[in-house]
Amino acid sequence: MPDAMDIVGPDCSISIVTCKRPAMLSRLLQSICAQKQIDRYALEIVVVDNDPQRSAEPVVQDFKNSSRQELFYFVQPKKNISLSRNLAVAKARGRYIAFIDDDEYATEAWLEQMIDTAERFGADGVFGPVVPDFHPHTPGWLRNGHFFEETLVNLPTGSPAVDTWSGNCLLKASLLRSIPGPFDESFGTTGGEDTGLFDKLARGGARFVYCAEANVYEAVPPERTTVSYIMKKALRGGNAHTRRMLDRARRKAMARLFMLVKALCQGAVAVALTIVSAPSRAASIKWTAKIASNIGRLLAVFNWHYQAYK
Repeated sequence: MPDAMDIVGPDCSISIVTCKRPAMLSRLLQSICAQKQIDRYALEIVVVDNDPQRSAEPVVQDFKNSSRQELFYFVQPKKNISLSRNLAVAKARGRYIAFIDDDEYATEAWLEQMIDTAERFGADGVFGPVVPDFHPHTPGWLRNGHFFEETLVNLPTGSPAVDTWSGNCLLKASLLRSIPGPFDESFGTTGGEDTGLFDKLARGGARFVYCAEANVYEAVPPERTTVSYIMKKALRGGNAHTRRMLDRARRKAMARLFMLVKALCQGAVAVALTIVSAPSRAASIKWTAKIASNIGRLLAVFNWHYQAYK
């Protein structure tokens, strides 16, 4: 028997957490309002502003005045992305909740393809590609190094989604509400709150699939095209991943020892391959990033957490 949300709520709530990116938020909202077949669905857009100065409010108000879609604006002032995501989930009324980041924009058939994939395959969640949108002067080594292509997997639509991310996904609202939170606040300043939740849901039996056609594009501005940024990104990823693995482990001491040895061994291999691949800048930086990732893992073993959101 369907619950009340299935009867009276919108088909989908689009959740956007934003912080001090009004121009990017405007482009994202434009792409959502321009969705193909948008009138097939009852939609709402939930924007949570993580800026106490309310920098997103003028943008949201402009779209509220001109858009046919219901658009709701909330402020969550504490620097904690989990709290912001949790507020968005709490305020959403849809049967599905779609997540898209404020530095992204959607292709015109994005939402239609995500919802159709969920219903066609009876999935609890759908994950789609996040394609890097490089600025014109991006260096060749970065374009060729695949540093922003973690979600570009070579799988047909309907395949099980082994890896998960929040930059382009759609989940049943009832699934998200089945867990308190649902995003873990302890990961709210470090990152990893999204994959941690999705891993937990998958281990609980949730069925996640991939939609190859539902692209969104992520802006890669000049400040993200530096070696320093790539290293920080890798260190953060390794740190957050190891934290999640340690949180899941039943035998904490053994897990820490295993993670320590693994990070040391992988780091040593990465050092050697960095030296060997020196003639190719893209390859050399790729392996240097592996070193940074394993440093992040080692730091997590010793309870140091990288602060991605300050």
